[in-house]
Amino acid sequence: MARKNRRLIAPEKKKQRRRRRLRSWLLGPLRLLGLAVVGMAIGLGAYQVAVFLRTSPALSVRQIEIRGLERTGAKELLQAVGLEEGINIFSVKVDDVRRRAERLPWIRSARAERIVPDRIVIEVKEQEAAATINLDGLYYVNTSGEVFKRALPQEGIDLPIITGISRQNYENDRLRVQVQISVLLHIIDKLRELSCLSGRSIAEMHFDELMGPSAILDPGALTVRFERDTENDAADLCRVLDQMKRYKLRARTILMSRSRGRVKATIRLEKNGTLAVSDSHKTKLVNE
Repeated sequence: MARKNRRLIAPEKKKQRRRRRLRSWLLGPLRLLGLAVVGMAIGLGAYQVAVFLRTSPALSVRQIEIRGLERTGAKELLQAVGLEEGINIFSVKVDDVRRRAERLPWIRSARAERIVPDRIVIEVKEQEAAATINLDGLYYVNTSGEVFKRALPQEGIDLPIITGISRQNYENDRLRVQVQISVLLHIIDKLRELSCLSGRSIAEMHFDELMGPSAILDPGALTVRFERDTENDAADLCRVLDQMKRYKLRARTILMSRSRGRVKATIRLEKNGTLAVSDSHKTKLVNE
């Protein structure tokens, strides 16, 4: 059997290898220990920085700026979000401030900002009340048709009242009711644009799925019911009122209807409940 050739290593090289192995055995743990010490120092420094940021009097809140309030009091808002001057600015969690502010009934949306070293800014957008609705008690609805708050007498806000929607229907199908409310709000907006109603206010909007929506106008408690094409009928209402003025008629109720492209108004007069019919050409009395 052939003998294997072995490479001879010089004694000096063997000594160098042994020294390198010994050095790695000694320096390896020392390196790990050094890294651990550096890590502890960094962590301790970060902790001390955090403690300083949360306790330094130089970083106390000295100014709380609130923007956008109209219906909500500043004191009420600050109590709700748990803010006061003197607290550490880095202890304020701006997301919590926003969420707590939006729980207040008049607040639609909120934003909070921390401005180092000593200022907190809270900016809110409040609900815009478009009407009240009778749901076994008066509640405000916003411009999107959402019910957002119970109406209180001391608030003194004069708005049209929406009737004809039961609380049970509201509880069972809020999205559908919101659409119904939005339709009524649209009619209110159209009526407010009419120059012939400049001296009247919309006291009530009544919802009726079978008969159609109706408005009660003050002064005089004039009831105007819209049968189908509400938007065009509202515009034709001025023509009807002009004809009534010409004939010196005072109405109690007006029913706006449309047939074959023609607008007809059936008018119940104040005097003896007599009926009158107005179309695009003239107004005539009808014997019952």
